[in-house]
Amino acid sequence: IMGTIPSSSNGHTNGQSKHHDLLSERSKTHGSFQQTARIAQSLKDVMRSAPNWDSASAVRRECWEMIATKLARQLSGDPEHPDHDDDINGYYALAGR
Repeated sequence: IMGTIPSSSNGHTNGQSKHHDLLSERSKTHGSFQQTARIAQSLKDVMRSAPNWDSASAVRRECWEMIATKLARQLSGDPEHPDHDDDINGYYALAGR
């Protein structure tokens, strides 16, 4: 049929299969996206309520938020996965520039 997207043997289109595989692999290291989001948003809510939040630069606030996301991934997924610490260290370095 014209316009039909070829599918792989697992019933997913090629794009869907790649996304499914990526999400499945990431859930092993990052945990459930829903759980990670809840943890990250809770951390960010606390951070945004801190007395010095508004006086920090946009760059520093963004770095802090990204660090909170990476911490949430550690708390939800594999805390020993080295990428988490590498990312946190990278954002910490960016915040200090």
